[in-house]
Amino acid sequence: MNRVTLQLPILIVITLTCLMALPAAAQSSRDSRDADRDSRQRGERPNFAEMSDEEREIMRQRMEERRAEYEKQRTEELKERLEISKEDFEAISPFIDKVRNAQRERDISRREIPNGFGQRGSTDGIELSKNGKAASSALDELQQAIEDDDSDAIQKHLTELRKARAALDQTLVEAQEELRSVCSAKWEADFVVIGLLD
Repeated sequence: MNRVTLQLPILIVITLTCLMALPAAAQSSRDSRDADRDSRQRGERPNFAEMSDEEREIMRQRMEERRAEYEKQRTEELKERLEISKEDFEAISPFIDKVRNAQRERDISRREIPNGFGQRGSTDGIELSKNGKAASSALDELQQAIEDDDSDAIQKHLTELRKARAALDQTLVEAQEELRSVCSAKWEADFVVIGLLD
């Protein structure tokens, strides 16, 4: 048996070992990159609790600018979808805005935690209505009652929260009815498709 024949099994074993190790090494590399990315992302996220009032205000302004830009883009897309004249769109815009604000406020009232600044009251560029503030306050108090394991307080704040949310739902229904009353059949269908109307 020559030397090459003796070395062949050893070479095969080494080659197979290397091939088996490649996926594990690749996975390890991916895991490391993912961990680095997650770490960077965590580092880039602002900690609102540690921000000064001035830093929070700057962040609010930036968020509001982004929201305004997004709303402008949404409006342009909606105008194109409706195939509507500028004058007609200006006429129905207040009704659209009223529905959007009612939807936003209803959604805010159902969030478990306050907005990113650690306080409720103004989120997504809208000031909460009386019912919105009542729902937000009742939610905070309900969470506290749950933590305190206070059955009477839980029942009280649960009732308050449901009452405020029902009022917000009614406000949305009324806003949608107003929008529906100024719609053509096509516009109404488009609004249903995009979620402004039910």
